[in-house]
Order: sequence, then structure tokens, then C-alpha cells
Amino acid sequence: MTNEEELSRILKFYAQAIQEGKVNSFAPLLNLLKFENKPLTLKKHFQLEPIFRMKMPARMCFMTSRQVGKSLSLASQTLLNSCLIPYFHTLVIQPLFSQIRNFSNQLFRPLMMNSYILNEIYSTELENNMLLRSFKNGSRIHFSYSSDKDASRTRGLSGLSKVCYDETQDIFEEIIPIVTEVMSASENYGISQFTGTPLTTDNLLNQLFERGSMAEIVIPCDGCHKHNVASVAQDLLKMIGKTTCVCAKCGKPLDPRKGYFEHAIPERMSTFLSYHICAVTHPLHCTKEKKWAELIYKYETYSKTAFLNEVLGTPCDENVKLLTVGELIAAANSSNNDKNEIRRRLSEYSTIVCGVDWGGGGQLQESTTAIAILGKRATSKTLEVLYLERLKFGISPMEEVEMVIRTASFFGAKVLAHDGTGAGALRENMLMNMGAGALMTIVPFTYVFAPRQEMIKYHPAQAGIRPYYTLDKSRSLYMTICAIKARQVTVPKYECAKDCLDDLLALAEEVKELPNSSELHRIVRGGSHPDDIAHAISFACNVYWHISQSLPDLGSINSSWHTPSEEDLKLIAPDHPSYD
Repeated sequence: MTNEEELSRILKFYAQAIQEGKVNSFAPLLNLLKFENKPLTLKKHFQLEPIFRMKMPARMCFMTSRQVGKSLSLASQTLLNSCLIPYFHTLVIQPLFSQIRNFSNQLFRPLMMNSYILNEIYSTELENNMLLRSFKNGSRIHFSYSSDKDASRTRGLSGLSKVCYDETQDIFEEIIPIVTEVMSASENYGISQFTGTPLTTDNLLNQLFERGSMAEIVIPCDGCHKHNVASVAQDLLKMIGKTTCVCAKCGKPLDPRKGYFEHAIPERMSTFLSYHICAVTHPLHCTKEKKWAELIYKYETYSKTAFLNEVLGTPCDENVKLLTVGELIAAANSSNNDKNEIRRRLSEYSTIVCGVDWGGGGQLQESTTAIAILGKRATSKTLEVLYLERLKFGISPMEEVEMVIRTASFFGAKVLAHDGTGAGALRENMLMNMGAGALMTIVPFTYVFAPRQEMIKYHPAQAGIRPYYTLDKSRSLYMTICAIKARQVTVPKYECAKDCLDDLLALAEEVKELPNSSELHRIVRGGSHPDDIAHAISFACNVYWHISQSLPDLGSINSSWHTPSEEDLKLIAPDHPSYD
């Protein structure tokens, strides 16, 4: 029997065993793949063995430090899934175009083309490019990217078995429910896998990890028998010895091969597995003198945040909050957030605008529909937030739309600006069908990442699509925040609308370092508190400023947002990407 016949026999044997449910892991087949002319093995990366298991829950999260083999393991796992399971379709999604191009062309393609089983899985007659890898057994792997809340690149996909989000720390949570729908037709799978290196405690990756089983590496000490838990909250910092990983109690060197995962919340293992893996306990680093010396150098020279993130794979610090309670109190107007009291003095205002952020349930917590009513006096440039309301979770879309129309009409709003994407697209049709268009001007906004274009851009109607406006998310929110700080936008008294106004405190600035060492700044939600009210206020403010062709007088407040260069944009989301 030739080597090629033997490989074919092995693949058929495993494929049959998988169908019969007899295989628990793809790890034994790793040596069928090679990278940089070396067969793959988990000998020094055994902590990543869970990523190769056959039986997975609906969600998995791997929060890791850098240089622990995460990317190569992701590529290997994805390739083996596709080779051994017919019609297993995967989507790999990363934040930046440059990242997914490198992953597909420089990591995945060499891994596939140099594998020992290439002739069994690949044919020149099949479509293979940066965006799509096809296999003889009917499986496909799609590659995409999303640097903002726009998941439109994935909307044409369906019937997928698995979605792998890589560099999850830089992905917007808002795209996850949309992307997840590409798996809604999958009968046997529907797996969401998240991998990345954490940034802050508020970041999406850390939130996902904490909603899973929260597994940590535990290494028993042969000397004092202490079980060392590789978590910053427990033993990890004390496990950093001068020459290797040591016991946090007695200081004796630890054997990483004796480590095992212990799940903090084992009852979640059947639905959401999450793992933390760091360089300190990783054999590649703690068993090699030069590697450990480099780790110690980083410990002594890196900032606390960089060391915790990059080496320990642990989140550090909160995002930079953009507003404080004191600033909200200082920006208060006379409103008690009382509907009837405000209506009695509506004659004081020449313009009333309504902003709406539709609820979609949210991937990590309940997101509900938020309504903001703003008024402007004829003799003032200030926009006053008069009334805020958060609708209850669980009401039907029809009820939501009816309540929004009723509230906007109650205050005599002539313009209603809303989030026209996702749940908003359906509600836009309902608004028009219920006659809201005859009562007020309906302005649908679509959040985009367009830092070097107009902040608000009109898009005329097309076949089957109503006209809409795109709105740069970070710049529009930042302008609204600056206007509140400058008291050009005032809000109800904090003690009267605390729960709603706290949505503004949830907004935070996050900084991402790009491959060319420059920085990308964006506004995200920090922590678990919702931010729906903040978006509703921003929609109302920005639609008024656009219609009136006027911007708030911010005085000495610096309202300029960090604008990426043209070079930066080519890395993030180029206008005309090259897929070669």
C-alpha cells in the first residue's frame, strides 16, 4: 500500500468514525498537517487541546496571551473540521481586512497546500481564493472581516456550521446576532467560537469569558502539594519565578505537563465553555531558558497593562470613560422626566425631535428600545433632552412601534430619527404602514465606520430600499458627548432619570494598536450597563444639527475625533481590497 493510499484510508476511517460518534478529538490527526515544513503536534501546546474536541457546546471562548499557538491552532482546527466532515461550512471573521488577508493567505493557505493530505482534499477545479476555500467533500471555509457594526459582508451566507470570531477583543458585539443567523439553517451544528487576547475588563472578549465556564490552568506542586491556579486573582503573579514557572507557595519549579483545566462554573460547560491560557504556564515559554528570559524582560519593562494583556492574557483597567456623573449633573435642565409636566410647557419650544434606538435583545445582556425627546427654544442654540423612556423587555415589535408613535405624537415631534439597521429595518416598515410618515419626518440612520467621510451622508432610494442616512458611530457619539460637556445639550435632572442617564456613562473610548503601530480609537459600551438611551439621544441631536445645518458651540472643548490616516484605512477596511 502506498503512502497516498494509506492516508486516504486514514481519512475515510476517521470520517466514518466521526459519523458514528466514536471520535472525541481531531488532535491525533494533527501530524497530517505541517507548517514551515514541520508536522504539527500539541507536544508544546497541549493546553490548546480543547479547541480540537469533536463534541462542542453552542459557544466556546479562548482568552489567551500572545504567542501560545492560538492562530495556528485555529487554522488547523478549521482545516481538519472541513476535511473530515462533509459539507461542514465555516466562517472565520476578524476585525481588519489586513488581518483576515494574512490569516487566509499566509497561514491557512500554506497549511492546506503543504499538508500530507492535499490530494485527498483539494482540487484545482474548486474555487479557492482569499475569501473562500473549497474542498472535495463539499465543505467550505469563508473568510471575512468587520471593523465596525456593519455585518453586511456576511449576509449572503447561509447554512453554515460554525463561526470563528478571531481577535474578538476588537469586534463589535452588535454584529454577533446578525452573523449568528448564517447558522440558523444548520441542523446538527451552529457553533460560535471566540478567540483573542483581552484588553480591558469591559471588553467583549472578557465579558464572553466571564459568561462561560471560566476554566483556568491548575498545576499541582510536587513539593508542598499546593494546586496553583494560573489566574491573576489567585496565584498567577506569584508563579513568575526567576528562571521558570514556580509554586506560588514554596517557590519550587512546576511541571506544566501536570497542569489541568479547572472550570470555575462547571454547570455552564454544556452550553458555554471558556478557557484562559497564558504564557507563564505554557511549555513553549516556561521550559526554554531564552523564552523565559524574554518573558522576565517584558515583566520588567512593559507597562502593567501591556504585560497583563499580552503576556498573561488577562484584562486590565477599564476603558476611558467619556462622561462622569458630575458632568451629567452640571448639564441638567429643568426637566423632571415627567411626561405630563413637560407637555404643559411644550409651547416654550419651537422644535421637538424624537430619537429612537430599537432593542434587539443583545448578545450579552438585554437591550431594549429607548426613546429620547429633545426640544429647542427659538431664542437658544441649546438642545434640551426633555424626556427619556426605556421600554420594557419582551414586548412585541408591533407594540414597540405603537408606543414610539404614541410618545412622539404626545410631544408633537416633527422629526423621528432611529436606528434603521437590524431590528430597525422591520420597524421602519411598521412605522410607515401605521401612518407615522404622515405625522412626522422619519429619518433612518445606519451606523458605519467612515472616519474620513462626511459624518452624515444621505443615500437615495433604490429598488426595494427606502432612502436612508449613514452616520459615523464614534464621531457622532463623541460630538453628542462634547455637547453635553459644553452644556449645548442639556439633560433631565440626574436624580429623576438616573437609570436612563447612566447609559451615557456606559460609553467609553477604546484604543486599538494597528499593524503599522498607529492607533485606532473607537467608542464602545463599557461594562454590563446598556447604552441604548445614549444612542437615542445621539440620533436626535445629530438629525437636528444636520437639518438645521448648525453645530453646537463647544467653546474650549476639543471635539476633534482621532481620524485614521489613509494608510490606516487600507489596513482596516480598504475601499477596493485586493484578495491576492
